Amino acid sequence: MKWMTFLLKKAPLLKIVNAPWDDFLSFDSKASEIELFRKHERTGRPLGKTTFVKQLETILDRRLRPKKAGRKENR
Repeated sequence: MKWMTFLLKKAPLLKIVNAPWDDFLSFDSKASEIELFRKHERTGRPLGKTTFVKQLETILDRRLRPKKAGRKENR
């Protein structure tokens, strides 16, 4: 699968980060960012823009975004 190749190569990640890994990994995150990561970790839902999540859904042929909460309306 094409998307797996990207995950296994480090060169594209180094271009995105554009800094030494030690500096990137030691960067202090804001409390709100940390909480957002933890929320998505707890729910198991991917973190990213809507277009990114939709692409993942297409690749995986599976819904990843939450459905509307509550009971279905009777018609």
